[in-house]
Amino acid sequence: LAWQALRPVPLRLHDPWLDDPTARKERTRHELKKEYKQSMRDATRAIRKDSQFVQALRDKEHEQEEARRQANYNKLMAELQAQRKMVGQMETTYSKARDRALQALQIQKAKEAKEAAKDGKGAAAPAKKTKPKKARPLPGPK
Repeated sequence: LAWQALRPVPLRLHDPWLDDPTARKERTRHELKKEYKQSMRDATRAIRKDSQFVQALRDKEHEQEEARRQANYNKLMAELQAQRKMVGQMETTYSKARDRALQALQIQKAKEAKEAAKDGKGAAAPAKKTKPKKARPLPGPK
């Protein structure tokens, strides 16, 4: 028996370019579809970038407004603290003066009591009870 001769394997070639009208329509339709998808992606990307930019501007304006509010708040709180300090100093000065006056009055009463004891009068006469004064209304618009 004789060996069968093997045929040589043909080279793989691409299909020949046929200028077929239906193939041309299919190619143009495919290219247009591809172009449409790409333009949609580009448009979506541009819209996303624009919205991020606008949001960044809004955030920046919001931060500036917050900084302005905080500065105003800090300024008002500093003024309030200064007023409280001033009132505290005035109250301290007033209370010290009041304490000195009360102390002087107590010393004077003690001296009077000693003098009364020396004179032999005994205890000093009790003070007259007086009615408390009514509070007067403050002047101002009614």
